[in-house]
Amino acid sequence: SLLLWNINLLKNLNSQVALYKKTSFQVSKVLPEVKALLAEKQELGSLEDYLNKRQRQQAAYLKFLAAISESKTPFIAIKELEVNKKEGKLQVFVSGQAPNYEEINGFLNNLKKKEYLQEVKVVASTAPEPEAQDKAIDFKLRFEIE
Repeated sequence: SLLLWNINLLKNLNSQVALYKKTSFQVSKVLPEVKALLAEKQELGSLEDYLNKRQRQQAAYLKFLAAISESKTPFIAIKELEVNKKEGKLQVFVSGQAPNYEEINGFLNNLKKKEYLQEVKVVASTAPEPEAQDKAIDFKLRFEIE
């Protein structure tokens, strides 16, 4: 009976070995494909992260352009926009001309009402020469957006 038990155990072991060999052969055929798929998945994850970051940046650009468009009074003339990245934020400089200081203050106050804009300030303005034909005031504003 012990001999019969050992024979059955040996048969069971042989069938398990055969199953293992068959499975390992199947796995070895698919393993390179799995490795390639995992590498591709990692690449796609990196690409997705990059695209999400770019989408957030583009949204910030659209937000500040909309803020300028909505806040600008009719007599403000925008001459130049300058955008710099600073500590994860966009720092925006808006240069232009206005017929008087009240128009500049109106533009500034409208920008300050936008809660997503920070540090809204006038950084420069010039008074027109008394004898100049063009009495426009040059100005430069600055604000930040995340």
